[in-house]
Amino acid sequence: MNDRAITKEELIAEDLTAALQAKRIWSSIIFNIKDFGAKGTGDDRRAIQDAIDKAHENGGGTVYIPSGTFSLGSQSTEIPGYLLILRPGVSIDGPGTLRVGNGVAPYMGIFEQSKAHGDLNDVFYVNFTIDENAVGNPLTVDPIHANPPIDFRRVFHIYSGDNMVFDNLTMKNGVNQNSIITNKATNITINACRFLNMGADTTTNHDHSTLYVVGDGAVITNNIFQAKGIGIRTAIEIHGQDKLIQGNIISRYRIGLIYDSDERNNVMAKTVNIDNNIMNDVYFGIELWSMDGEVNSLNVTNNNISINRNGYFPVNGLEGGILLYTPSKFSVRNLDIKNNKITYTRDTVSRNTISYASGIRLVLDNLPVDMENVSVTNNTIVGALGSGISWYCKGRNINVKIKDNEIINPGSTLYGTLSDDFKSGLIIYNNDQFINCLVENNRFIDTQAAPTMKFGIRFNGRTADQAESNLRIVNNQVLFNKGAAVPFKQYYSFVTNYPIFHAEIPSWDIRTVFNAPYRSSIYDPVSGREYIQTKPGVGNIWRSNSYAMEAPATGYWNQGDSVTNTFTVYGGNERWVCTVGGRAHLHSNGNTTLGSPVLTNVTNVQTWEVGDRIRSTHIPDGSTIAAVDVTQKTVTISNPATGNSIGYFLYDAAFYPVGIVNGNQLLPQSDSAAGDLSSMRADFNELLKRLRAAGLMSYGG
Repeated sequence: MNDRAITKEELIAEDLTAALQAKRIWSSIIFNIKDFGAKGTGDDRRAIQDAIDKAHENGGGTVYIPSGTFSLGSQSTEIPGYLLILRPGVSIDGPGTLRVGNGVAPYMGIFEQSKAHGDLNDVFYVNFTIDENAVGNPLTVDPIHANPPIDFRRVFHIYSGDNMVFDNLTMKNGVNQNSIITNKATNITINACRFLNMGADTTTNHDHSTLYVVGDGAVITNNIFQAKGIGIRTAIEIHGQDKLIQGNIISRYRIGLIYDSDERNNVMAKTVNIDNNIMNDVYFGIELWSMDGEVNSLNVTNNNISINRNGYFPVNGLEGGILLYTPSKFSVRNLDIKNNKITYTRDTVSRNTISYASGIRLVLDNLPVDMENVSVTNNTIVGALGSGISWYCKGRNINVKIKDNEIINPGSTLYGTLSDDFKSGLIIYNNDQFINCLVENNRFIDTQAAPTMKFGIRFNGRTADQAESNLRIVNNQVLFNKGAAVPFKQYYSFVTNYPIFHAEIPSWDIRTVFNAPYRSSIYDPVSGREYIQTKPGVGNIWRSNSYAMEAPATGYWNQGDSVTNTFTVYGGNERWVCTVGGRAHLHSNGNTTLGSPVLTNVTNVQTWEVGDRIRSTHIPDGSTIAAVDVTQKTVTISNPATGNSIGYFLYDAAFYPVGIVNGNQLLPQSDSAAGDLSSMRADFNELLKRLRAAGLMSYGG
């Protein structure tokens, strides 16, 4: 063995050029493992350990692994179960590969910190490859549950230290518990590393986190994680505060990332940014835990997550993109979930219940802990197996905002047990208390030929949740095929504190299917009409307001609907109020077939529409048009009656002008400039009295 310490310049010829070009801060002394007997033809573990020990004895230095493959074919006698022992002040660099020999397992780890020698400060491990050789060391049991545990196979096990760098490393073919675990070490950088073939096709379901980083201060950026095997679990698990996780690419892990508060009990975890990561074909995307302390100042932004639960072991049916960990024990405050995209692959095999399989899950249902200053904004969720967003907090919801999200085709599971309630764009259920909470400007869309969304927003209230005064649901759009879903559903009819709902939807007959809280509104961008629910409590008594220069000549209108004149003149009309509901024009027909539900030879058939109501002495009240065939000039009637040939015609709407006299309105002005339709009901009743008193309208209406 040549134990001469050689200089950096002497090793440039041995492939150090690339490392120097990376502008690393080198230790003054370099220790080449070949100078300590490593040959690449047998077990080189002892030679590599001698190089590490000599660098440490020298007061620090860099162990250099030159090009080639060097075998780790035995275990250390200093710390049994480990292959190489790390020393303070010693860094490792080089383009070569360290490969675990066949039959070395079971073992606890490859690189183990020696606690007896102190902290690992200001060291770097860069540029080399570690081949864990899972084929030559198959895993047969879950190592975490073995008694005693003897087969963790960690690559780097760090207990303590500060300012460590892992850069441009490749770790491959592993069935370990962790590739890098840093426990209480602080200020860790893991950058541009590759973790390839993790799991190595094992079918053994075992506890695994490729990265397990606990201490304060960490930068985890631009790494690649590729799992293979249905038993592999988590790519990145982090604890503590002051973390940046950015630009990582994760594929085929069961869990992309877990964040938890500090393991030191009751220590608040704060200032964590999870940004611009890509997670492909994961079962869970990002799980946010608050098991050991409060979570504060956590930002989850700009991540792209694709969920594919096919090919994994069945778990608990909670698969989703961004999730609060439901058994958490502490509050979550100042959480920002923004600009993320979450997409689902439809399941191809049956699984267990998936009620909580939401794109974003805001659920803390273990203990009465709070969600405070939580913002979910500008996220896109496509094809969630369950609801797009679910929201349930057993404690207080304080300043929780769900805004500007787009939820497309929720409830898309083909298998598993899932009630219609959880096939919603947003489900809000069983929350204990709302304090200044808002649901605003979200879009809930179903674009499918066979729609799966059952509700735009599903609200399950509680008697003391203060939703009436502290939860606003405003300006949300619910877009779907006609009749495919209900925009809003309130579950408990005995609950009186309904949140007010405001939505924008395309034109369809909303009034017959949508029971909504009093003063809720729906804006129809096609017709330009705004509907307001005027029955106190909850109901479907909708009155609309719109704007035009003259009384309507088309469209369907309810008694009490109002049209505001946009071109008023002195002494003219301020608005028109519908006094008889129906179409704003007359349809008629003669010479129909006796006693048939199908009317033939219908004149003006092109003006008859499905859903129109029929008026005739021989047709029961409430009969409507079920179908129209313009080519054959036939109309199908629901609830037809037998009788003689008779003319059928539709209800035609009647509008009464409300005039302006000497600049003053004939009837009281609404409180709002747009026309508050809750007060228009009183206006309309007063109008009816005047019409009847003038003999212009009978009480039969």
